[in-house]
Formats: sequence, structure tokens, C-alpha cells
Amino acid sequence: MVGLAAYKLLVTTNHIGDREQLMLEAEGLLREALARDVDNHSVRYNLGVLYNLKNDPSAALREFERAIEFNPSHVFSHASRISTTGFPLRSEIMRTSTSAWSYSSF
Repeated sequence: MVGLAAYKLLVTTNHIGDREQLMLEAEGLLREALARDVDNHSVRYNLGVLYNLKNDPSAALREFERAIEFNPSHVFSHASRISTTGFPLRSEIMRTSTSAWSYSSF
């Protein structure tokens, strides 16, 4: 179910087929998967991708953060969250920085 939704989103991003129909189908599949497992990072990640495609960055960001909450090592969720916000979050910079850089340097 999630794999098929991810495929439909991939096809959508490559502008193949009816974009609106594919996104609608992917959303239906993801909602069905979410109803079965609300803590599934893959579902949350793909919902974030869907919301990005729908130009809803706040909803996308929320889903990427949920995906990270459920699987902190999911690299694609981290990368997508950063690309959605356009910059690393301050808390991440402060937590991961070992140098003397300040947040204002970014």
C-alpha cells in the first residue's frame, strides 16, 4: 500500500500521467495505511512528500518531523525537512555544532 503510494508520488514528480489523479490516489492509499499504523515513519514521510507536491509546506514539515520522531535515522525525512524549511533548524545546529559558529552565521 505504502509502496504503491510512493510510486504514484514518484510518477507525479516526474510529470507522467494525470498529476491530480495520481496525488488523489496516493493520498487515499496513505490515509488507509495511516489508519492501520499511525506510527509508521514511511507513511508519514510519504504524506510529507504529498503535502510538498500540494504546496503545503507546513503540513509537509509536520509529517517529516513525525517521520523523524518514529525513525530518527530516516535520512530522507531529515533531508526533506531541511529542504522544506530551506535551512537547518536552530536546535539542530546548536545540538550538532562542535565549532564556534553562531546561528547568525547561517
